[in-house]
Order: sequence, then C-alpha cells, then structure tokens
Amino acid sequence: FRRVLFRSQEYTREEVLKHNTKESCWVVVGNNVYDMTNFLSQHPPGATMILNVAQKGSDAKGMYNIHSPKAKAMWDSLKIGTLKA
Repeated sequence: FRRVLFRSQEYTREEVLKHNTKESCWVVVGNNVYDMTNFLSQHPPGATMILNVAQKGSDAKGMYNIHSPKAKAMWDSLKIGTLKA
C-alpha cells in the first residue's frame, strides 16, 4: 500500500464522516484520524470491516486493539491528523 504522509492537521468529526467510501475512507482511533483508503484492498479480512466503522463514525479503538504490534505500526503510517475536541 502507499504510505500516506502525516499532515498533522485537525479534523472535525463531521469532516471525518464525509470519508466513508472505498474512494475515501477515514477512521478515528481515540483522537487520531487515519486515512485507510489505500489499505482497504490489502486488508486481509477485506474492506467491509473498515468501511463499516467509517460509515458508522464510531471509534475504531476496538478494531485497532486486536491487531499485532506490526499491524499497529502500519496504522501509524496511515495517520493523517487528529480529531478536534
């Protein structure tokens, strides 16, 4: 997958919720925002799980926590910013 450069931007929840398709898929874990778009096709269980989280706008902390340290390091490369308080 293509690495997304961390842009250190803040996004509102409303901005994040606009990115809930295969063409643009963002998820939130805690206060961090991740662009999962380029990773969807490479996610071993498929894109559905990630898209469901993005479409519901829920915190993906549970999904994040089940991953190995290696996978979590991959998440770090997909981070694009933080969620505005």
